Amino acid sequence: MFKKKTRCSLLTVTCSLFFVSLLSCRTTPPIPKAMLPENGFLPLDPGASAYIIADTEKSRPILEHLRLPSINNKQFAQMLDRTCCAAAALYLPGSERLYQLCAWGSYPAARANMAFGTNKGWKKQRSAQTGTAFWYSAKDGLSAAIEPGQAFAAAAWSDLPADPFSAPPGTVIPEGFGEFITGAALAFWIENPAAVLNKKISEMGIPIELPVEQFFVGLHSEPESPQTGGEQEFTASIRLQFPGESQAKGLLSILGFARGFFSDDAASGGDMLTALLFSNPPLQDGRNLDFKTHTLSAREISLLFDLFSL
Repeated sequence: MFKKKTRCSLLTVTCSLFFVSLLSCRTTPPIPKAMLPENGFLPLDPGASAYIIADTEKSRPILEHLRLPSINNKQFAQMLDRTCCAAAALYLPGSERLYQLCAWGSYPAARANMAFGTNKGWKKQRSAQTGTAFWYSAKDGLSAAIEPGQAFAAAAWSDLPADPFSAPPGTVIPEGFGEFITGAALAFWIENPAAVLNKKISEMGIPIELPVEQFFVGLHSEPESPQTGGEQEFTASIRLQFPGESQAKGLLSILGFARGFFSDDAASGGDMLTALLFSNPPLQDGRNLDFKTHTLSAREISLLFDLFSL
Protein backbone atom coordinates (compact mmCIF):
# COMPACT_ATOMS: atom_id res chain seq x y z
CA MET A 1 0.00 0.00 0.00
CA PHE A 2 2.80 2.39 0.91
CA LYS A 3 6.34 2.44 -0.36
CA LYS A 4 8.72 2.23 2.55
CA LYS A 5 10.88 5.17 3.59
CA THR A 6 8.62 7.72 1.94
CA ARG A 7 7.13 10.55 3.96
CA CYS A 8 3.41 10.00 4.49
CA SER A 9 1.09 12.88 5.29
CA LEU A 10 -1.05 12.79 8.41
CA LEU A 11 -4.17 12.11 6.41
CA THR A 12 -2.57 9.43 4.25
CA VAL A 13 -1.42 7.53 7.31
CA THR A 14 -4.78 7.88 9.04
CA CYS A 15 -6.65 6.77 5.93
CA SER A 16 -4.46 3.68 5.52
CA LEU A 17 -6.26 2.18 8.48
CA PHE A 18 -9.33 1.79 6.32
CA PHE A 19 -7.54 -0.95 4.35
CA VAL A 20 -8.02 -3.13 7.40
CA SER A 21 -11.64 -2.00 7.66
CA LEU A 22 -12.60 -3.69 4.38
CA LEU A 23 -13.11 -6.71 6.60
CA SER A 24 -15.10 -4.77 9.17
CA CYS A 25 -18.69 -4.06 10.15
CA ARG A 26 -21.51 -3.39 7.72
CA THR A 27 -22.94 -0.57 9.77
CA THR A 28 -21.29 2.30 11.57
CA PRO A 29 -21.73 2.08 15.34
CA PRO A 30 -21.59 5.16 17.56
CA ILE A 31 -18.17 6.35 18.65
CA PRO A 32 -17.11 4.37 21.72
CA LYS A 33 -15.59 5.86 24.85
CA ALA A 34 -12.49 3.83 23.98
CA MET A 35 -11.38 6.70 21.72
CA LEU A 36 -10.40 8.62 24.85
CA PRO A 37 -10.53 5.85 27.45
CA GLU A 38 -11.04 6.57 31.11
CA ASN A 39 -7.67 5.05 32.01
CA GLY A 40 -6.01 7.94 30.14
CA PHE A 41 -4.10 5.86 27.56
CA LEU A 42 -4.41 5.21 23.82
CA PRO A 43 -3.61 1.64 22.66
CA LEU A 44 -0.59 2.92 20.71
CA ASP A 45 3.09 2.76 21.65
CA PRO A 46 5.01 5.77 23.02
CA GLY A 47 7.77 7.49 21.07
CA ALA A 48 5.75 8.76 18.09
CA SER A 49 6.08 12.26 16.67
CA ALA A 50 2.29 12.76 16.59
CA TYR A 51 -0.90 11.05 17.74
CA ILE A 52 -4.18 11.44 15.85
CA ILE A 53 -7.79 10.49 16.51
CA ALA A 54 -10.58 10.74 13.93
CA ASP A 55 -14.36 10.48 13.89
CA THR A 56 -14.67 9.13 10.35
CA GLU A 57 -18.25 10.31 9.88
CA LYS A 58 -17.57 13.90 10.91
CA SER A 59 -14.17 14.04 9.19
CA ARG A 60 -15.26 12.30 6.00
CA PRO A 61 -14.90 15.43 3.79
CA ILE A 62 -11.30 15.73 5.00
CA LEU A 63 -10.54 12.06 4.45
CA GLU A 64 -12.16 12.01 1.00
CA HIS A 65 -9.84 14.82 -0.08
CA LEU A 66 -7.06 12.24 -0.20
CA ARG A 67 -6.81 9.13 -2.35
CA LEU A 68 -4.68 6.19 -1.37
CA PRO A 69 -2.32 4.44 -3.80
CA SER A 70 -3.86 1.25 -5.26
CA ILE A 71 -7.28 2.12 -3.81
CA ASN A 72 -9.99 3.30 -6.20
CA ASN A 73 -12.73 5.74 -5.26
CA LYS A 74 -15.37 3.04 -4.78
CA GLN A 75 -13.17 1.03 -2.43
CA PHE A 76 -12.25 4.18 -0.54
CA ALA A 77 -15.93 5.05 0.02
CA GLN A 78 -16.60 1.51 1.24
CA MET A 79 -13.74 1.81 3.73
CA LEU A 80 -15.17 5.01 5.15
CA ASP A 81 -18.63 3.47 5.41
CA ARG A 82 -17.31 0.59 7.51
CA THR A 83 -15.19 2.47 10.04
CA CYS A 84 -16.53 4.57 12.91
CA CYS A 85 -13.34 5.98 14.42
CA ALA A 86 -9.59 5.54 14.37
CA ALA A 87 -6.38 6.48 16.14
CA ALA A 88 -2.88 6.66 14.67
CA ALA A 89 0.70 7.19 15.80
CA LEU A 90 3.39 8.49 13.42
CA TYR A 91 7.06 7.69 14.09
CA LEU A 92 10.19 9.42 12.84
CA PRO A 93 13.03 7.72 10.91
CA GLY A 94 15.17 5.76 13.31
CA SER A 95 12.14 4.28 15.01
CA GLU A 96 11.11 0.69 14.42
CA ARG A 97 7.69 1.67 13.09
CA LEU A 98 6.62 4.07 10.39
CA TYR A 99 3.12 4.20 11.83
CA GLN A 100 0.72 2.30 14.07
CA LEU A 101 -3.07 2.37 13.80
CA CYS A 102 -6.14 1.22 15.68
CA ALA A 103 -9.82 1.31 14.66
CA TRP A 104 -13.04 0.74 16.56
CA GLY A 105 -16.16 -1.01 15.28
CA SER A 106 -17.93 -4.38 15.18
CA TYR A 107 -15.48 -6.69 13.47
CA PRO A 108 -16.14 -10.26 12.20
CA ALA A 109 -12.82 -11.54 13.50
CA ALA A 110 -13.27 -15.20 12.54
CA ARG A 111 -14.21 -14.40 8.94
CA ALA A 112 -11.43 -11.84 8.62
CA ASN A 113 -8.75 -14.22 9.88
CA MET A 114 -10.01 -16.92 7.53
CA ALA A 115 -9.60 -14.48 4.64
CA PHE A 116 -6.03 -13.67 5.71
CA GLY A 117 -5.23 -17.38 6.10
CA THR A 118 -6.32 -18.27 2.58
CA ASN A 119 -4.30 -15.45 1.00
CA LYS A 120 -0.70 -16.54 0.26
CA GLY A 121 0.47 -12.94 0.48
CA TRP A 122 -0.23 -12.80 4.21
CA LYS A 123 1.84 -14.74 6.76
CA LYS A 124 0.96 -15.24 10.42
CA GLN A 125 3.28 -13.65 12.97
CA ARG A 126 3.15 -13.30 16.73
CA SER A 127 3.33 -10.03 18.64
CA ALA A 128 6.38 -9.54 20.83
CA GLN A 129 4.31 -7.06 22.85
CA THR A 130 1.29 -9.19 23.73
CA GLY A 131 1.87 -12.66 22.25
CA THR A 132 -1.22 -12.17 20.06
CA ALA A 133 -1.19 -13.43 16.45
CA PHE A 134 -1.28 -10.97 13.56
CA TRP A 135 -0.87 -11.09 9.78
CA TYR A 136 1.95 -9.58 7.71
CA SER A 137 2.16 -8.79 4.00
CA ALA A 138 5.76 -8.41 2.79
CA LYS A 139 4.52 -6.96 -0.49
CA ASP A 140 2.66 -4.10 1.18
CA GLY A 141 4.96 -3.86 4.21
CA LEU A 142 1.80 -3.95 6.33
CA SER A 143 0.91 -5.81 9.53
CA ALA A 144 -2.75 -6.24 10.46
CA ALA A 145 -4.94 -7.90 13.07
CA ILE A 146 -8.70 -8.11 13.53
CA GLU A 147 -10.37 -8.63 16.91
CA PRO A 148 -14.03 -8.27 17.90
CA GLY A 149 -14.48 -4.56 18.44
CA GLN A 150 -11.05 -3.45 17.21
CA ALA A 151 -8.72 -3.62 14.21
CA PHE A 152 -4.98 -2.93 14.25
CA ALA A 153 -2.35 -2.12 11.62
CA ALA A 154 1.28 -1.04 11.46
CA ALA A 155 4.12 -0.50 8.99
CA ALA A 156 7.88 -0.34 9.59
CA TRP A 157 10.68 1.81 8.19
CA SER A 158 12.61 -1.42 7.53
CA ASP A 159 11.64 -4.65 5.75
CA LEU A 160 10.82 -6.33 9.06
CA PRO A 161 7.22 -6.83 10.20
CA ALA A 162 5.99 -4.01 12.44
CA ASP A 163 4.10 -5.11 15.53
CA PRO A 164 0.54 -3.69 15.31
CA PHE A 165 -0.04 -4.16 19.05
CA SER A 166 1.18 -1.89 21.82
CA ALA A 167 2.55 -2.90 25.19
CA PRO A 168 0.01 -2.14 27.93
CA PRO A 169 -1.00 0.41 29.01
CA GLY A 170 -0.09 2.27 25.79
CA THR A 171 0.53 6.01 25.39
CA VAL A 172 -0.70 8.49 27.97
CA ILE A 173 -3.17 11.10 26.68
CA PRO A 174 -1.92 14.59 27.62
CA GLU A 175 -3.81 16.32 30.39
CA GLY A 176 -6.51 18.59 29.00
CA PHE A 177 -6.44 17.10 25.49
CA GLY A 178 -9.83 15.38 25.71
CA GLU A 179 -11.58 18.45 27.06
CA PHE A 180 -9.98 20.77 24.51
CA ILE A 181 -11.02 18.69 21.47
CA THR A 182 -14.60 17.95 22.57
CA GLY A 183 -16.79 17.63 19.46
CA ALA A 184 -13.85 17.65 17.02
CA ALA A 185 -14.05 15.71 13.76
CA LEU A 186 -10.30 15.03 13.78
CA ALA A 187 -7.67 15.97 16.34
CA PHE A 188 -4.00 15.43 17.10
CA TRP A 189 -1.22 16.38 19.45
CA ILE A 190 2.47 16.73 18.58
CA GLU A 191 5.26 15.35 20.73
CA ASN A 192 8.26 17.67 21.26
CA PRO A 193 6.30 20.62 19.81
CA ALA A 194 8.97 23.24 20.63
CA ALA A 195 11.39 21.76 18.08
CA VAL A 196 8.69 21.60 15.39
CA LEU A 197 7.33 25.11 15.90
CA ASN A 198 10.69 26.82 16.39
CA LYS A 199 11.99 25.32 13.15
CA LYS A 200 9.03 26.77 11.24
CA ILE A 201 9.30 30.15 12.99
CA SER A 202 13.00 30.29 12.16
CA GLU A 203 12.21 29.61 8.50
CA MET A 204 9.89 32.67 8.62
CA GLY A 205 12.81 34.81 9.79
CA ILE A 206 11.31 35.51 13.22
CA PRO A 207 14.12 35.54 15.85
CA ILE A 208 12.25 33.95 18.75
CA GLU A 209 12.07 30.51 20.31
CA LEU A 210 8.94 29.26 22.05
CA PRO A 211 9.17 27.03 25.16
CA VAL A 212 6.03 25.16 24.10
CA GLU A 213 5.24 22.06 26.18
CA GLN A 214 2.00 20.94 24.49
CA PHE A 215 0.51 21.50 21.05
CA PHE A 216 -3.10 20.37 20.49
CA VAL A 217 -5.15 20.74 17.29
CA GLY A 218 -8.87 20.03 16.90
CA LEU A 219 -10.74 20.32 13.59
CA HIS A 220 -14.43 21.18 13.98
CA SER A 221 -17.00 21.03 11.19
CA GLU A 222 -18.92 24.23 10.43
CA PRO A 223 -22.59 24.47 9.35
CA GLU A 224 -22.99 24.29 5.59
CA SER A 225 -23.90 27.54 3.85
CA PRO A 226 -24.92 28.50 0.28
CA GLN A 227 -21.70 30.51 -0.05
CA THR A 228 -19.59 27.33 0.11
CA GLY A 229 -21.55 25.59 -2.65
CA GLY A 230 -22.37 22.72 -0.32
CA GLU A 231 -18.71 22.05 0.52
CA GLN A 232 -18.14 21.20 4.17
CA GLU A 233 -15.77 23.60 5.89
CA PHE A 234 -13.89 23.36 9.15
CA THR A 235 -12.23 25.55 11.73
CA ALA A 236 -9.06 24.57 13.54
CA SER A 237 -8.74 25.15 17.27
CA ILE A 238 -5.12 25.20 18.39
CA ARG A 239 -3.68 25.26 21.89
CA LEU A 240 -0.09 26.10 22.77
CA GLN A 241 0.78 25.30 26.39
CA PHE A 242 3.78 26.91 28.10
CA PRO A 243 5.63 26.19 31.37
CA GLY A 244 3.98 29.19 33.05
CA GLU A 245 1.58 32.08 32.58
CA SER A 246 4.40 34.59 32.07
CA GLN A 247 5.64 32.82 28.92
CA ALA A 248 2.11 32.67 27.51
CA LYS A 249 1.57 36.37 28.28
CA GLY A 250 4.90 37.26 26.70
CA LEU A 251 4.07 35.52 23.44
CA LEU A 252 0.61 37.12 23.45
CA SER A 253 2.28 40.54 23.53
CA ILE A 254 4.74 39.62 20.77
CA LEU A 255 1.97 38.34 18.51
CA GLY A 256 -0.10 41.46 19.13
CA PHE A 257 2.84 43.63 18.06
CA ALA A 258 3.69 41.40 15.06
CA ARG A 259 0.13 41.43 13.71
CA GLY A 260 0.76 44.98 12.46
CA PHE A 261 3.41 43.68 10.04
CA PHE A 262 1.13 41.17 8.28
CA SER A 263 -1.62 42.06 5.86
CA ASP A 264 -5.12 40.60 6.15
CA ASP A 265 -4.47 38.63 2.95
CA ALA A 266 -1.32 37.06 4.42
CA ALA A 267 -3.16 36.16 7.59
CA SER A 268 -6.07 34.50 5.79
CA GLY A 269 -4.24 32.46 3.17
CA GLY A 270 -0.89 31.86 1.53
CA ASP A 271 1.53 30.93 4.30
CA MET A 272 -0.31 28.53 6.61
CA LEU A 273 1.74 29.27 9.73
CA THR A 274 1.03 32.98 9.29
CA ALA A 275 -2.66 32.16 8.96
CA LEU A 276 -2.56 30.11 12.17
CA LEU A 277 -0.80 32.76 14.22
CA PHE A 278 -2.44 35.91 12.88
CA SER A 279 -5.87 35.16 11.39
CA ASN A 280 -7.53 35.77 14.79
CA PRO A 281 -6.10 37.16 18.04
CA PRO A 282 -5.33 34.32 20.48
CA LEU A 283 -6.89 34.08 23.92
CA GLN A 284 -4.85 33.41 27.04
CA ASP A 285 -6.13 30.86 29.55
CA GLY A 286 -3.54 30.61 32.28
CA ARG A 287 -0.45 29.09 30.72
CA ASN A 288 -2.33 28.28 27.50
CA LEU A 289 -2.74 30.31 24.33
CA ASP A 290 -5.79 29.28 22.29
CA PHE A 291 -6.04 30.08 18.59
CA LYS A 292 -8.98 29.66 16.21
CA THR A 293 -8.57 29.89 12.46
CA HIS A 294 -10.95 31.19 9.84
CA THR A 295 -12.98 28.51 8.07
CA LEU A 296 -10.82 26.10 6.07
CA SER A 297 -11.60 23.79 3.17
CA ALA A 298 -10.37 20.19 3.05
CA ARG A 299 -7.58 21.31 0.70
CA GLU A 300 -6.43 24.02 3.11
CA ILE A 301 -6.47 21.53 5.98
CA SER A 302 -4.09 19.32 4.01
CA LEU A 303 -1.71 22.32 3.93
CA LEU A 304 -1.99 22.47 7.71
CA PHE A 305 -0.80 18.86 7.92
CA ASP A 306 1.99 19.47 5.42
CA LEU A 307 3.14 22.43 7.51
CA PHE A 308 4.12 20.09 10.33
CA SER A 309 5.37 17.35 7.97
CA LEU A 310 2.87 14.84 9.36
